[in-house]
Amino acid sequence: SFVNSRLEPYAGIFDLINKFNIGRVANELKELLNRVDNKGAEIFENDERLSKLYSLIGHIDEEQKEGDDEAYACLKTLPIWKTGGGLSTLDDALLPGDFDDPIGQAKLLDAALFCPESSAFAFIERKLGVKRQNLEEYVQKVVPQFFKGDGPQDIDQYKCLLLVLARHPQLLDDDKTRSILEETSRVPRFDGGWSPADALYFRSEELCSILGDDRSLWVDQQRLPSEKTVVHFIAQLGLLRLPSPDHLVDRILAVSSASRPDDKAKHNIGAAFYRLCEDFKRNGSDLGFRSAIDRLRTPLCLPATGQDSRWFAPEQLYAH
Repeated sequence: SFVNSRLEPYAGIFDLINKFNIGRVANELKELLNRVDNKGAEIFENDERLSKLYSLIGHIDEEQKEGDDEAYACLKTLPIWKTGGGLSTLDDALLPGDFDDPIGQAKLLDAALFCPESSAFAFIERKLGVKRQNLEEYVQKVVPQFFKGDGPQDIDQYKCLLLVLARHPQLLDDDKTRSILEETSRVPRFDGGWSPADALYFRSEELCSILGDDRSLWVDQQRLPSEKTVVHFIAQLGLLRLPSPDHLVDRILAVSSASRPDDKAKHNIGAAFYRLCEDFKRNGSDLGFRSAIDRLRTPLCLPATGQDSRWFAPEQLYAH
């Protein structure tokens, strides 16, 4: 209940009354949401009432001289904020901005209830820390969610998103957005799965002769938009051009475990092993390279001259 404003001149009495500040607002809303009987919850089912609620929250905070970080933190966790997907907390939410979501995946606050000129918009942006949706915020908040799990579920949305990202190469010039895209983006593999760009190659006969025709290593270009900007963008995300030490070791171990050391198996292992030796001259001091080589120390995976019945561990062999 609220007292009549005519009591305000009577300071002795008025100062004894609890002020309805932003902290009280947060507590009242939290209690309302926790009510078993849902009494009062109809305020969250009507856009007009919601809009007035947001304006009231903004106005009350505006009238308050000091901020209340505890209240702000509480308000951010309450599922009272209208987005395109319904009521939600403010986790990963964005305010309308100058970038349009091409795939409808953004958790965007309802523009009709949050006009930029309103006190509610200013409150949510400045006090609750919700950002306006621009390209950089979209990459930080939406792109990782789209790529989480085993990869995109909708290939058409994936193509659409990739086209938009590829048209903004400046994203790769910024360390923060580049890091996010490299860590979270997924590229379609020829075997039907998804991998980070730095685990894949564009298929070539030369790579097949060294690594074998492993479908899990090749980019499935049929599931990519055909535009050259997309191919360039994918390549800039760290796509491999030369055989990686780990993939060379994988090839040696796979061949040696799949067959006896016949001429074909020896040839395949030789192609990978001698490439590994060539790369060692340039990258032998690299920790990642050494880690890959360490995987060859104990397995029986190398051939010996005149021995066609079994493989050998490196420590069992001599160079000649």
